[in-house]
Amino acid sequence: MKHAIRKFKHNLKHNDEWHQNIKEFIMGMIILVIVIVGFAYCYDNAHNIFGFSHNVRR
Repeated sequence: MKHAIRKFKHNLKHNDEWHQNIKEFIMGMIILVIVIVGFAYCYDNAHNIFGFSHNVRR
């Protein structure tokens, strides 16, 4: 019985690590998306400032 409890705790610990990895992965993805969107936004605005983009509007 003691062994089973120890194994359970061990699995729990591994699950925590896994959840941590998922969290870090999701955070990384969110940051990446924010960076890409921010860059695209700035790029668009730069085009607007220089007046290139009115013929390249989506």
